[in-house]
Amino acid sequence: MTVQCVLRLLRMRQGLVAYSCDEALRKYVQFFVSVKSKPEKGGPLKQTLIGIVTSTKSSKTLRVEVPRKVRHPLYGKIVSQRTICHAHDENEEAQVDDRVEIVESRPHSRLKRWELVKVLSRH
Repeated sequence: MTVQCVLRLLRMRQGLVAYSCDEALRKYVQFFVSVKSKPEKGGPLKQTLIGIVTSTKSSKTLRVEVPRKVRHPLYGKIVSQRTICHAHDENEEAQVDDRVEIVESRPHSRLKRWELVKVLSRH
């Protein structure tokens, strides 16, 4: 990559006017090292959700409904929406209507991309 490209990138990203060539390359390297570094201890962060179990009919599988509130883009009204997640439950400890915490994981099957962390409250 040429120095002109690096300077252009830095100007766009940071809104700066001018750099010397050495300083531009140093800042370019610092920026990409900071972006591509992973968090310490444990690898990348995983998303966690809290939802309510709606079905346990499948073996070692939970159907978890995660409710959320969203403002309507045109009318501004607060609307209730939901996200359906299929989670892996190795010990089959959750029941229907339990409040559970799930974490994203490797794919277990076509739909299962989440794992049960713990049961927060029983119904």
